[in-house]
Amino acid sequence: SDVCSSDLGGDRIAANASCHEAIETLNSKLPPEKLDLFRTRLAFHCIAALDGDSALEFLNEIHEPISDARVAMHVCWNRFRVAAMRGEVDEWRKLGARALDSAAHIDDGGSWVRHLHCQIALDAVGLGDVEAARAHFRTATPATREATLQTAMLAAASSFEHTLRGDFVNAERLLREAGSSALQSYPIQ
Repeated sequence: SDVCSSDLGGDRIAANASCHEAIETLNSKLPPEKLDLFRTRLAFHCIAALDGDSALEFLNEIHEPISDARVAMHVCWNRFRVAAMRGEVDEWRKLGARALDSAAHIDDGGSWVRHLHCQIALDAVGLGDVEAARAHFRTATPATREATLQTAMLAAASSFEHTLRGDFVNAERLLREAGSSALQSYPIQ
């Protein structure tokens, strides 16, 4: 994982060993759900480094069934991203549904549910399932269009799906919408 590997010269094995040492050190100091959230964060960074095997290694340390909805959501989210990376479409769909179900039990006004729909839509674009991407982008779009980083990223990502299906007018509109946001630098670049 890139979390620990920056000081270790990119050595994945040494980085993972360092992360496991950190987990062992924190084991007696943190409640299990906090340590499990830490494991999901490590898995997230492993996925960002395109290391699905290490991500699954950290996730497999989390005991099921998971009672904390936030931990369950993050575990399923990371697992569906690994499935998408590997082209395991049926597993990706199943885990995406589980992540959404867990997110629905988090009292945050639906923010995590929308965020997951956006991630699933992005994965669907990568997997060539434009119809699923369109449906998830629609669901991810909040009823009110407040200027947040999430809505700017959603508009930029959704414009890609519109481009893939030849809807250049709406793709351009969405890019303009994302570009007009004060928070636009990340999604547009």
